[in-house]
Amino acid sequence: TRFQYGASTDVMGRVLECLTGKGLGEVVQDYISGPLGMGDTAFGIPAEKLSRFSTCSTVPGAGIITVAKAGEGPDAGAGPGFVRAPGHIAAVDETTPWLAGARQEKCPSAGGGLLSTLQDYSKFAEMVTANGEVDGKRILPAEALDMMREEQLAIIGAERTNLSAFFQGVGLGVSVVTKSGVKGTYPGGATAGVGTGGWGGAAQTFYFADPKNHVTFVLMGQLLNYSASIPALRAEFSEMVYQCFPDIYQTGEGGGG
Repeated sequence: TRFQYGASTDVMGRVLECLTGKGLGEVVQDYISGPLGMGDTAFGIPAEKLSRFSTCSTVPGAGIITVAKAGEGPDAGAGPGFVRAPGHIAAVDETTPWLAGARQEKCPSAGGGLLSTLQDYSKFAEMVTANGEVDGKRILPAEALDMMREEQLAIIGAERTNLSAFFQGVGLGVSVVTKSGVKGTYPGGATAGVGTGGWGGAAQTFYFADPKNHVTFVLMGQLLNYSASIPALRAEFSEMVYQCFPDIYQTGEGGGG
């Protein structure tokens, strides 16, 4: 038995399309982003919002970040996420495949490519922290979230995956904390409660939801392959968040911090 990082989330997206008879973008809008008021979340960005579309960067071997400007560089017109030369990411202009009606919206991926903002992503993460209910409105069944947070890799151990630095275990679509009070490099460290879950994106985006301590953390970045230069960013930032709450903060070294 071994762990394989695969396309399971993309398969689930297709299952949802078959069950609902709708495209994945409609499913997200009808069941998640619409009810939560996430007006800037979609698989395609309208032309009038392109000025707000952030350009991503990479970190070359020398540690220097280079950003391609609109219409310039080896990746001009390819869109964010398409890397053809070290240190360069395509400009975000009207040629991007994320433009509304272009290929990303026509053939969306459930495993990656959804566009959002800090405000919108926070609404989603806070809903997960609140066990699927926001302002008295049920978005997701609490039972479904409980299943998502259950450890699925106990048979082999998270240490045999490439995710053990981020969380102690892996649930359904999220990494999870299975034992609190344990110091580690995973987000939240010793303070994160059992059942804390989250996931990261390719460009330094990350969230975790801690229902036990009622803490939600969202990190938004614009740096692809960031682990090559700042691997501890998630853990350090989330640790700082918990330090703001001395009544729950733990160091994992004999009690509270």
